[in-house]
Amino acid sequence: ENIFLLTPMAVDLRFVISVLKINSHLERMADNAEGICRYVAIAENPFNEKLIDCSQLRKMFAAADDMLASLISAFENEDAVLARKVLQQDEQMDAMNHEAWKQVAAFIQQSQTDLPASLNAHSFSRKVERIGDLATNVAEEIIFYLEAKVMKHQG
Repeated sequence: ENIFLLTPMAVDLRFVISVLKINSHLERMADNAEGICRYVAIAENPFNEKLIDCSQLRKMFAAADDMLASLISAFENEDAVLARKVLQQDEQMDAMNHEAWKQVAAFIQQSQTDLPASLNAHSFSRKVERIGDLATNVAEEIIFYLEAKVMKHQG
């Protein structure tokens, strides 16, 4: 029997380390999603459509969904290029979150009667943006596993 077939390689160890870290990031994503669900569950009134539109919540949710789909595909297909796409998408998510806060602040100034919904919309955008940050962490772990490159703290 060939001893090298039983000896773990560096890629095997990177895989184990990455999967452990990815698991933690996925759990934190789920915590943020649960937080959004709680806001929706306790809401006394339907959310203001104008507020949802101006804060770009649908666009942010779609971007997060696309990031997660890309991560699944990148992991399953061992595709570092697709994982890098997620890093770029996070920059767009950050910009959307920044713009969402401006729009929510303007909405609050115009319609001071719907303050709880406005604050919830801001919380939604922050939580979705945080999911994007965690997706970036997962993408970095995929790249580390596949290419042995540490992506943290790179410009």
